Amino acid sequence: HRGLFNSGQECRSLNIHFHLLNIADGLSPSTRSEGAKHRWADEDSQLLQPPDLYGSQVAEQLKSLVQTLNIGCIVTDFSPLRAPTMWIEHVRTQLPPQLPFCQVDAHNIVPVWCGSDKCEFSARTIRPKLYEKTGQFLTEFPPLIKHPFSCSAPTCRKSVNWNKIRENYWGDCTVQPVDWAKPGSAAAFQVLRSFIDERLRDFDAHRNDPANPALSDLSPWFHFGKTLEAVALY
Repeated sequence: HRGLFNSGQECRSLNIHFHLLNIADGLSPSTRSEGAKHRWADEDSQLLQPPDLYGSQVAEQLKSLVQTLNIGCIVTDFSPLRAPTMWIEHVRTQLPPQLPFCQVDAHNIVPVWCGSDKCEFSARTIRPKLYEKTGQFLTEFPPLIKHPFSCSAPTCRKSVNWNKIRENYWGDCTVQPVDWAKPGSAAAFQVLRSFIDERLRDFDAHRNDPANPALSDLSPWFHFGKTLEAVALY
């Protein structure tokens, strides 16, 4: 929740309205499986209702938001995993056919659609192709500027009800927040700087050991969009 709250604050500083879809039936991707639903129902006697499929609920909520705000275009991130791919398909089928729906690969420096024109069988075969195209895509990001227009709709003036978000969370609440990883892009750059100054010299020798402190530890910020691999490398 701290990371989401921080995202909302950063959006407000740029005059970008932050909407968090409150999917009461399951905010954790793991709740999508029937096995998880039955397991939690058996272990938690306070579970009042089984969580529904994540993707269909998101699609319904997003469709309502599009209609309320008269949204003219939707841009979404890309993930090759099955669950996010299914979520995207749920959303696509619910949106009006005339509404532009764009997908951007914000995780990879070379977009997945541009990396290779065929199915590669190993990292050894695709790596040279990615290196060849790195110069085209590894460019400096423009600075973020404040959006010149505001939203006057009542929905835009509503704040996120964080207590309700917590109450409706159906994930594994036994997993506690980590203390060492602070949310936000500023924290991401602090970890990046400490990696460059203190651990980069040992990275090559220990890069295949995920438990070694010589690694960058930047995965949480990469995964949740607080910074990008391209920004870190540039």
